[in-house]
Amino acid sequence: MPLYLKTRRKAMIEKKKVYVITAIIGVILFFYLLLIYINYDSNKRMMEKLTQTNQISMVKFYKQRLDEWISFKKKIISSTVKSLKDLRPIKDYKEIRTIIQNASTIGDFDSVYIGYDNDVFILSTDEKIPNGYVATQRDWYKVAMESKDTVVTLPYQDAFADKKVLSIVSSFENHEINFKAVLSADLKLDTIQQEILKINKTLQGFAFLIDKLGNIIISPYGSNLTICKECIPAIATILQKKHSSQLQSYKFGNQQYILFYEPLENSDWIFAMTLNENQIFKELNQKFLKNIFVAIIFAVFGIVGFYFFLFVTRKYSSYKRLLDCFAHSTSQAVAIIDLNYKALFLNYLFQEFVPLDNGKKINDTSDKNFKTEEQSILYNKILKSLKEVMEVSQSIKIDKLILPSVSKCLVIQYTPLIVESSRIEGCIVTINDVSHEYILEQQNKTNEQIMLQHSKIAAMGEMLVAITHQWRQPISAMLILAGMIKMNLQDQEEKNVFVYKKTKEIIHIIQFLEQTMHSFKAFYQPQNKRENIHLDHVLQEVMLIMKPISQINNIELLLEYQKNVDYSLISYPNYIKQIVINLISNAKDAICEKSTQDNSYIKILLEQDNGFYCITVQDNGIGISKNFIDKLFQEMQTTKGDKGTGNGLYLCRLLAENKLNGTIVVVSTSNPTIFEIRIKKD
Repeated sequence: MPLYLKTRRKAMIEKKKVYVITAIIGVILFFYLLLIYINYDSNKRMMEKLTQTNQISMVKFYKQRLDEWISFKKKIISSTVKSLKDLRPIKDYKEIRTIIQNASTIGDFDSVYIGYDNDVFILSTDEKIPNGYVATQRDWYKVAMESKDTVVTLPYQDAFADKKVLSIVSSFENHEINFKAVLSADLKLDTIQQEILKINKTLQGFAFLIDKLGNIIISPYGSNLTICKECIPAIATILQKKHSSQLQSYKFGNQQYILFYEPLENSDWIFAMTLNENQIFKELNQKFLKNIFVAIIFAVFGIVGFYFFLFVTRKYSSYKRLLDCFAHSTSQAVAIIDLNYKALFLNYLFQEFVPLDNGKKINDTSDKNFKTEEQSILYNKILKSLKEVMEVSQSIKIDKLILPSVSKCLVIQYTPLIVESSRIEGCIVTINDVSHEYILEQQNKTNEQIMLQHSKIAAMGEMLVAITHQWRQPISAMLILAGMIKMNLQDQEEKNVFVYKKTKEIIHIIQFLEQTMHSFKAFYQPQNKRENIHLDHVLQEVMLIMKPISQINNIELLLEYQKNVDYSLISYPNYIKQIVINLISNAKDAICEKSTQDNSYIKILLEQDNGFYCITVQDNGIGISKNFIDKLFQEMQTTKGDKGTGNGLYLCRLLAENKLNGTIVVVSTSNPTIFEIRIKKD
């Protein structure tokens, strides 16, 4: 074949190689961009789901707080009505006024007043009654007479001040004295208003409170009741779907909003919260565009670098080209050391880690002046391991060296070069920088702790309800006892004996409240060190925390263990509490999903078994589906739909295995459902 044809054929082959490699780079870029988009879409869906879950939890939490606030006000009005039924409006005027003044103070009302059907009007404050004021003609009086119950009015015009007010009203009558009357108390909304303003400071959207007709009670802008422009479509959506408790969405301008709302049980109010989708996904969208830009830049630099590399390498032989690639490897530092510790070859990446010279013995430390302490540590580590591999073991060795001061993690491998006669001739040393993987590993550990704290925060709302339930009756008892002491101080007979007895009862009640608060405080304290504990004491504290929650749901919570047995252990008490509380909460939810909840129970058993402590949690709830058993302890798996996070049992498994040196398993899936926690005694 003529020389010019050979040259032309070689040029065509080279040109075809260039096209093929360029096409490969393009395909790689396409798949890389596709992966970026898939990752972005997955993160967006996950963020949207987490955001919606958090919003639903927040709305339910604040809705419950508002319900409790209104319920408390209603109870005060109902109790006051009972005290007023037998009193005559004129004859007992002073006593009536004292009672409604006390009700105003206790309930923190703006004012409390009574309107009788004979046009007698009694006000708790010293305000001047307007001329021509007739209580029986006022809106609050008519609402109470129509409802025949303790209710919250819609906003109406106050006759004493030029403003809209809301009142809690209750009608009552006395057939013997022959009168009808209405007790009314004007609500102070400052506390709720400040709380909603506090929510809006950190919320990527806004929260507000309206009545059933769409009138704003608490505005996103504080005391200004003017309807904000963003509220108009939200209120319209609520009024159209008044009985829906699902997430709704609407568009205002160029912004897309997510809306969730729930009607209050004790009034005709509706609590609503919105989130701005554009703000939620702003950072994620910016990151997505940045990743695309970086990918394109890298692709451009890759193609340019490839052509440059092609241009340069044509001038060298194939052997030289391969050696040059090896010497300039960006992924691995390489050194070849002979039997006399002489550096036959050091690529530039290795010399960046340790400033050594080719052709010199590396065990000669007389002229080693390292710039940083990290270089000195790495050098000494390599030299020590080289001696062990070449003089003792003559086998492959891998070291992992962490340099915290520069946030680096290095994996060093020593591969001995052995000839057929089993004689060692040298060693190949490679260094890989796995700092990125090490950082991700540390971040995963941090995320595990964050998930644990989120799990505790998710339970905080329910526990606050429990504290309220736990404190309501003791505090009421304390107030009654204090009143009895005050009344009996007027009677001098047997005064000291009675006061001592009732004071002692008050002290017992306060000690009970203090014990409750101590248990909740201990549960939320960080757990960094093991402690010498008694498992029966730990479970008793769990009972103290969870007993009110079970009582609210009419569930019997039991703890059984042998009284005269020592259940001592060195472990993390809060992690044990976290697991047991999570299992009790799941059991409570399973019981609440049953069609009938008669004879419902949750039983905790503490036993010993062959060097283990066994804690079992049993319940007679709906049980666990057999199709879900394999996913039970996996991450982001839940049977509760939008109500669950899917991380509860996953965290229980992590804590049991990684922190407590134990296990958690399902013993029975129904009739009853049984979870077993096993912890080693040692």
